[in-house]
Amino acid sequence: MCSPFFLKAVLLLAILIQMNAAGSSSNLLTDHVALLKIKSRITGDPHGVFKSWNDSLPLCMWRGVTCGRRHQRVTSLNLTGEALEGTLSPFLGNLSFLRSIVLDDPLSQ
Repeated sequence: MCSPFFLKAVLLLAILIQMNAAGSSSNLLTDHVALLKIKSRITGDPHGVFKSWNDSLPLCMWRGVTCGRRHQRVTSLNLTGEALEGTLSPFLGNLSFLRSIVLDDPLSQ
């Protein structure tokens, strides 16, 4: 028979694990929405970069997107040489783990 203290400790641990999982999925959803808003402001995508930016792949597998290992949050966007046209979305600021963004087009220099 388990002590009441042990049962309470197990219940508390289960609640904390569930809260952490909910927080992680919420953060991923924030990154997901931000990336789709960024995509929506692109008017020219001649190389089809954004074809992978959809719900059929996890966002960390989207072309040009790199995620951190620990939190699986977007840490880098590298869209070098893709000849994209459009405007930057203010949702870029919602990528709170973003450390690097590269948008240059070496052919235009």
